[in-house]
Amino acid sequence: MRTAVVTSTPSDSHTWGLVVLQCVLEEAGYAVRNLGACTPVARVLDECRAVRPDLLAVSTVNGHGRVEGAELITALRGDPDLAGLPAVIGGCSRPAAPTPARSGRN
Repeated sequence: MRTAVVTSTPSDSHTWGLVVLQCVLEEAGYAVRNLGACTPVARVLDECRAVRPDLLAVSTVNGHGRVEGAELITALRGDPDLAGLPAVIGGCSRPAAPTPARSGRN
């Protein structure tokens, strides 16, 4: 059976994306190890070394995903044991744009 590690970035406390991602991967035949929200990069790397997954999936919906996701992938690619691990990051990669004030027109 294929395995996947699912995680968020260190400052992302949102869990619903992780739950949905886990369900989708399980339906696709993966055994999933969900590390939960606010996971430090070192813990993600340690878990990937221990589990040897076929995939690392990262969910992030706060505005820090672009920076922290890049830091995670840089650390992953810098580790000789994990450099070839397929990884995907999904969610919001930048803070939401401010919403313009309503003009009163429909």
